Amino acid sequence: MTFLYFFESDWKMKARTYGIEIEMASFERVGEFCTQNGGRLYVDCSHIEIDTPECLTPRQAALYDKAGERIVRSTASRGLYKNNSSKHRITKGEASYGRHDNFLSDEMLYGISDFNTLWLFLATRTMFDGSGSIDNEGKYRTSQRALFVVSRDGLSMYSGNLHTPIAIFKESDRLQICTGDSTMSEMQTTFNIAVTSMVLDFIEDDKTELTATADEIIRVFHKLPYSFENFGGFKIQTNQGRMSAIGVQRYFLEGAGQNGGDPAFLSQWSSYLDILEAGEYMELKRELDCFTKLWLLERMRSRHTRDFSDVRMKQADIIFHRLGKNINDMGLYEIARAEGQVDTLFDDEEIARAVVTPPHTRAAGRALANTLGLKIGFEPWDYVSHPEDASLCVNMPNPFKTYEEEVRKFARKHGLTRA
Repeated sequence: MTFLYFFESDWKMKARTYGIEIEMASFERVGEFCTQNGGRLYVDCSHIEIDTPECLTPRQAALYDKAGERIVRSTASRGLYKNNSSKHRITKGEASYGRHDNFLSDEMLYGISDFNTLWLFLATRTMFDGSGSIDNEGKYRTSQRALFVVSRDGLSMYSGNLHTPIAIFKESDRLQICTGDSTMSEMQTTFNIAVTSMVLDFIEDDKTELTATADEIIRVFHKLPYSFENFGGFKIQTNQGRMSAIGVQRYFLEGAGQNGGDPAFLSQWSSYLDILEAGEYMELKRELDCFTKLWLLERMRSRHTRDFSDVRMKQADIIFHRLGKNINDMGLYEIARAEGQVDTLFDDEEIARAVVTPPHTRAAGRALANTLGLKIGFEPWDYVSHPEDASLCVNMPNPFKTYEEEVRKFARKHGLTRA
């Protein structure tokens, strides 16, 4: 099927800024620095992390995610892997890493029931938000990261240590969601951010009452990704009775539609659910990583008569995510993309511009400050300061404002002559 292409100006949902943090498997060591587009590259807990600048639409967030791949490639001395876990089995000492989605808004007013509702949406989102994986028993699942969501004194995520997969940073009105997989497909990244944003609108407007217990939500995270051949038959116990996983997603789809959701994404969402309910998941092999990977692995299996438990199949599973340094070093997804076997949103020129050009947000002021030699504040992201006196700074509390003029005035005032 064809993705419903749209432009930035078409996104009419509640005003937010979006950001994606991507952690990548690597033994590289890089220093922390502000990227030319106003994002951030650094090492976090032994792996490289690239953060997009603040973006105004889901499509723009996906574009800067792709730009981040290029930035990392240019910095690292060897290829990286944009996957989501160090190993497949959750035991002490193993790590989960992947995608952290950030949503900024001035209406972060969630209660406990709201969190339970959001949890239920995220657990059933694993039908289409993942990058896919072969587990240690040779079984395929649609999500890598879902199995790292655990229940230990509440809902947590195993990532070397326990931390919350959903966090609200009240000082910046930022909601961070860590349950999703990093994905190679810009179409899938755009879609996942968009539908989650529409569900957040729905929840923030206090128009939903569907919930489930923590134990049931954990079960869904762990079992649903294995049920891709019969998502429609997977049942969930909710506070409104037993529903199928597809039915839960349709509840959120209908609610988002009634709440003024974006028509293009609502249509795409509905089509995805129809296809998955019918068991025709391979129709999505050009758009969703989990089925692109399954299609490629199935081709390898039939060609070489290998089982998914074969070590070479598991190697191919990982190589799917490789970000190569050159054309001879590409991963399986990048090869499929170069050969036109997957659908795309961005051409090379658009991605190249995003590498060096910030969005029209606070990131523009940060990028300018970086070129002028100011010190960039990342914890939090809302200020820049004099390189020799941190008490002299430009506060940038509004993520929708560029602050370029304020940065220029500050630089001129303090003798930073490049201004």
